[in-house]
Amino acid sequence: MTYLVPSDNLRVNEYNYKTIEDVFDCRGFKPNISSNFKLLQPAIVTETHEKNNWKLDKPGILEF
Repeated sequence: MTYLVPSDNLRVNEYNYKTIEDVFDCRGFKPNISSNFKLLQPAIVTETHEKNNWKLDKPGILEF
């Protein structure tokens, strides 16, 4: 089991939100208002049998 957390300098915006939402439940996100968030729970991933491929076991939670 591996924990996945966003980078400290990550800025969420309307362009990268959909990608981030694939891994994290983004609670309270409002485009063009604030990209600041608090990590409530890291995502949990496991490496697959294919090298450098990962499977999302449990999404993380970000609160905006």
